[in-house]
Amino acid sequence: MMDTDNVNCKEVNLEPLKNSLKREDWDGLSFNTSPHYYDIWGLSIWPYCFSYNHFYNNFKYHTIIRNYIMARLTSLKPGQLLPCISSFNGFSIYRTNKFLNAYYDGNVRTDLFPQHLLDAHAAAQQSRGLVYKNYGHIKGRYEDCEHRAFHQMARKINNARIMISPEIVFM
Repeated sequence: MMDTDNVNCKEVNLEPLKNSLKREDWDGLSFNTSPHYYDIWGLSIWPYCFSYNHFYNNFKYHTIIRNYIMARLTSLKPGQLLPCISSFNGFSIYRTNKFLNAYYDGNVRTDLFPQHLLDAHAAAQQSRGLVYKNYGHIKGRYEDCEHRAFHQMARKINNARIMISPEIVFM
């Protein structure tokens, strides 16, 4: 799956993709981007387990989470992947047998997330709970990144392993 926009349609380095296809330690895999990881909207990683837009202080935490994910990715050992709950970042590859019973859903799907994950995110973002603000481009109560539900369904139904590679396919 790929967003074919000006963020991803750049110079392509196929080596990380070729190398990743030989590995068996992932079911869904996204890649880092240059100059930094940009898709905070679709990212769920401990302790930021849900959408940062559905908690207080979201504008502040966009930068905090971006710095957090970059620090995690740059601290990995060569060849190591970063486990997560959801990551798209404009380009992801999937092992179809782990995703056949999952589907994209851009609605807010708290029903797919155990309460302890929502609580962890609220604590990390210094929020008292979920916020359903209409930001104009995000319709509060009704809208979330469609990849989050897709990934969480595959994790729950098929024990899919969602990973992020620190390598960059699109330069």
